[in-house]
Amino acid sequence: ACASCKHQRKKCTENCALAPHFPVGKSREFRAVHKIFGVSNVTKMVTGLQREDDRKSAVESLTWEALCWGRDPVWGPYGAYRRVWEEMRMYKSYY
Repeated sequence: ACASCKHQRKKCTENCALAPHFPVGKSREFRAVHKIFGVSNVTKMVTGLQREDDRKSAVESLTWEALCWGRDPVWGPYGAYRRVWEEMRMYKSYY
């Protein structure tokens, strides 16, 4: 079973949209995405994309954003962007 079906306590089928992106080993990532976006919304986003590369990129982005919200509930992904921007600005001013 994939992490999504295991979390929902249902049998994982061959046509499970989230199985390729959330295998059992990525249950932590799935829980974070589920907490922020919800299973049905993530499923709609993933199935709405035609190409597998687009699906993979979307799931990676959703996972990154959900983990950012988990680390910093106030600033979330914006806080991560801001830290990188500050580091880049500091680096540029140094050289």
